[in-house]
Amino acid sequence: MSESKAINTIEVFSRVLHEDYEPAAARETEIVSDLEQELHEIGIKDAKVSSSQIYTLYGPELDSDQLKKASGLVHHEVTQKALINEPVDPQEIWDFVLRVDFKPGVTDNASRVLKKDLDFHRLKGIDVFTSNVFYISGEYDESDKLINDQLMRVASNPLIHEITIEKRKTFEEKGGFEKKIHPVILPPRPNMHMIDLADMPYEELCRTGKEGTLDIDLARNPKKERGGTLALAKDYMLAIKEYSLSERNTRGQNKKGSLTNVELEVLAQMWSEHCRHSLYNSKFKTNTEENENGIFDEFIKKPTKKVLKNKPH
Repeated sequence: MSESKAINTIEVFSRVLHEDYEPAAARETEIVSDLEQELHEIGIKDAKVSSSQIYTLYGPELDSDQLKKASGLVHHEVTQKALINEPVDPQEIWDFVLRVDFKPGVTDNASRVLKKDLDFHRLKGIDVFTSNVFYISGEYDESDKLINDQLMRVASNPLIHEITIEKRKTFEEKGGFEKKIHPVILPPRPNMHMIDLADMPYEELCRTGKEGTLDIDLARNPKKERGGTLALAKDYMLAIKEYSLSERNTRGQNKKGSLTNVELEVLAQMWSEHCRHSLYNSKFKTNTEENENGIFDEFIKKPTKKVLKNKPH
C-alpha cells in the first residue's frame, strides 16, 4: 500500500526591514522598492508592496513538531515570522496579490537547499517548491489585459515563471492560495517529430524561426501548439533548409529536406551562444533612422570609448 502524501506550506514574512539588522531584509527592501517604482510607471499610482516567500512541501504527512522544525530552517524567529498552513493575517492592508512560481523544470536553488536540509534533519522524501509573493495596495482593474500583461512582466520573467494575480476578495473567499505543486511531468511517449523543410512555404519557415516548430500530428498536438521560439532569423532558416536538402543530411532515418524538431532546437541553442556575432552585430532601425553599426558597436563599444577618452588621468 502506497504511503499517502500531503502538501504543507510555510509562508515567511520579515518583521524588520533594516540593513544593519538583517542583510536579507535589506535585499527584500530593495526588491520591494524597485517593484513599487515599476508599478507606478505602469499606472498603479501610490502602490505599496509587502512581500513574502512560500515554501511548499510535498511528501509524507508531517506532524506539528516536524512542521515547526521545517519552519525553523527557513526563517529567523527574531527578524521574521512564519505562517504554517495559514493565509496572511487579515489585518494586513492590501488590495491584490501576485504570486510568482517557477515553471516545471526550472532550477530552483532555494528549494534544492531546503530539501538537503530537510534530509539532514531526517525529514526525507519531501519535494520542495518555492514562490515569491507580493501583497499590493493600489487600484487595479483585473479586466485590463494590458495592465495584467505589464504586471506579469514587472514582477516576473514569463520565460521561467508562472504568475497568479488575485484580488483580495477572491483570495479571502478561497481561504488563501490554492495548495499546489508544479513538478515536471514528462509525456508518456517521445515528442520528437520530423519537420519537412523542403516543402515548407517561406512564410512558415520564417514563422518557425520566430515561434518554434509545429507538430502537425493532432494526436500528439491537438492544440496545435508550437515548441517555443528558436530565435533564428530568415537567413539562418534558409541556410538550415539548404543543409537539409544536401547530401550531408542522410544520417539515420532523415530524408532529404527533413530534420527532427530536436535537431532544429540544438542548432538554435548552439547558435544562441554566438548572439554577440549575430543579434548584437545586426543593423537595427529606430523610428527616425537605420543604424548599420549594430547594438554592440553603437550602445556598448562607442559609449565605452567615450568614457575612457574623458576619464581623468
